[in-house]
Amino acid sequence: MKKSMIALATAGLMASAVSSAQADDFTYVSGGIYDFGDSDIYLEGSMRLNPNLVLSAQYTNAAEFSLYAGGKYFVDFGQSQDVETFIQAGVSHYDFSDGPGFSGGDDTGVYAGAGFTTKFDQYSRFIVDARYDTVLDGFFSVGARFRYEFLDRLSGDVGYRVNTSGIDNEVRVGLTYSF
Repeated sequence: MKKSMIALATAGLMASAVSSAQADDFTYVSGGIYDFGDSDIYLEGSMRLNPNLVLSAQYTNAAEFSLYAGGKYFVDFGQSQDVETFIQAGVSHYDFSDGPGFSGGDDTGVYAGAGFTTKFDQYSRFIVDARYDTVLDGFFSVGARFRYEFLDRLSGDVGYRVNTSGIDNEVRVGLTYSF
C-alpha cells in the first residue's frame, strides 16, 4: 500500500508539472479502465520537454502495482510531416503480493523500443510502438492506441497491446486531458 501511495504521489507531481508546459498532444494526464492480468485501472502522465524529448510515467494496479517511467525521443527520418517516429527507453517495475501458486516479491527491469505516431485530422491521433522489456524474464510487445479529441483538450483513448512469453495482452479505455 505504501508503494501505491508513492506511485500516486508521483503521478500527482507529474500532473502539476505538466500544467506549466506548452500545450500539445504529448503533454497530458490520462486515466481509465485497464485490463492486464488482474488490473482494473491506469493513470498516466506525459510531458514534452522540448520538440524532440517527451518524459512519461504510467501506473497500473496489475499484480500489487506496476510502474513504467521513461521517455521518447522523436527522430526526423525525412518522412511526411504528418508522421513522427520515436525511440523509447525507461524503467519498469512490478510488485507482487502473495497468492495461490506464487509468492510475493517484485521485479524491476528496463525497456527499449521504437514507434510512430500520426494524426488523421486535427482531432485524432494514432500511436504504434514495439518494445522489449527485461522485467518478468523478458518479453516483446507491440501496441496500438487511438485517441480522439471530442472536446477541447479532452480525448477518448483506446488501446491494445500484444505481449509474448505468456504475458497477458493489455486493453485500455480511458480519458486524456491535454495541457
